[in-house]
Amino acid sequence: MTTIEFKRKPIAVPDDEANSATLRTMRLLRGITQKELANAIGIHPAYLSDLENGNRGFTEELFNKAVEAIEKLSK
Repeated sequence: MTTIEFKRKPIAVPDDEANSATLRTMRLLRGITQKELANAIGIHPAYLSDLENGNRGFTEELFNKAVEAIEKLSK
């Protein structure tokens, strides 16, 4: 189980499926498009779509990079 920090509250993330749901939810709640987030973290929007839909797995580094980008884009 991986723990990430978002808005200074730890979130327990047990697997890639939860990572996908968590990332997508954070992005949508902040009104960020897949294209905006993908550009911010340096990946193709189709790859981000695959990640969010559970078709590909996250590395911890990529997931954390995405969370940080969401925080920056939200400001």
